[in-house]
Parts: sequence; C-alpha cells; structure tokens
Amino acid sequence: MSHIINKSRSIFLICFLSTFSLFADLELNLSVHGINHSYENTVSGTTLGTLTANEDSMGFLASIDYGPRYGSFIGVSTMLISLDSVNFNIPGLSNSSNPIDATIFGLYPGIGYRFPLISSLDMNLYAGLAFNYVEAKMNYLGSKILDDSGWGMSFHWKISLLYPLTDSGAIELGFQDLGKNEELKYDPTAGGGNIESSMSGMSLGYKLTY
Repeated sequence: MSHIINKSRSIFLICFLSTFSLFADLELNLSVHGINHSYENTVSGTTLGTLTANEDSMGFLASIDYGPRYGSFIGVSTMLISLDSVNFNIPGLSNSSNPIDATIFGLYPGIGYRFPLISSLDMNLYAGLAFNYVEAKMNYLGSKILDDSGWGMSFHWKISLLYPLTDSGAIELGFQDLGKNEELKYDPTAGGGNIESSMSGMSLGYKLTY
C-alpha cells in the first residue's frame, strides 16, 4: 500500500512540476498605441440617395495578451476615439466638411499567433470579435440630422511588426481593421437612413512583457 502511495506522490509531483514549467514559459504583454484612425460612413435609404462620409483622427489603443513568446496567445484590446468633423460626399453636390460630436469605443477580444520573421523582427497576427460603440450628434445648416448611439458586433483583425529594444520591451507598428457598427440612423427629418460605420487604422506603440 505504501508503495502505491509513494508512486502516486511521484506521479503527482511530476505532473505539478510539468504544469509549473509550462506556465512559467508564458508571458503577459501590455501595450499602448497611438492610432491614426480612419472612420468611414455609408448612409443608405435617404431622400438624397447613398451618402458617404469619412474622417481621419488620432486616438488610443491599449492591448493585453497572454501566451508564450512565440506561438498562440489570447488577448483583448480596447480603443477610444473622438471625432469633431466629417467630410460629406453628397451625390450631385460638392464635398463638404461638417462639425460632429462623436465618440467611438471598442472592445476586441481574440486569439493570435506570434513568430520570428527575421533577425530582431517578430510578426504578430491577431483576430476575433469586435464590439464597437458609437455615439454621435450632428447638425447640418442649423438642423439636427443625427443624434443616436448603439453597440455593433462584427469581426476584427490585426497584423503588426515587433522590434525588440530590450528583453522586456519592443516597438510595435501595426494595421488593424476594427470592424463595423450598423446600429445608428439619421434623424427622420433629415431623410432617415441607416449608417454603416467602418473603422480601421495604423498604430504605433510600445509593448511591455512581464
């Protein structure tokens, strides 16, 4: 009986040490980026036909992921953007810029894969679900045409390059498609219309490894 107990203890110890060794190879990565965000709207169903609007702005993107230095990992990112103007393209009329008070907040959980590309340069691939919240208010020629908000779910993906500066820090340059939001509508007095918002952009930041 004591032989069985001792053998069971040995198996348990081996399993424990193996598990500890496995998790000891995992890393927690935190990164903060500035993002040059491109915001594009396509509005259908209005009395003026299909309208398009776009605007580039700066914002912040923060990410956390957990996994081995190279290989698969899990993570989540969040973004915050503010817009104060948009460029309208109305069929038959010239383009015009109009003030807007808009906030975009996003959550982007997903899975990724990291691997060495060349010496001192790693590549990071990341994709998953996108949850984008858009709140926007806008007047045009003195009349309210937009005052709406809502969450939209879609998909996101990101590709980035990492250049290590130290054992625990690296510069990261990436491009991300942050998905869509199709929940907003223009005011009925402005002809109505469903707004499809698409979000993407280049980002540059710093990643810390713990």
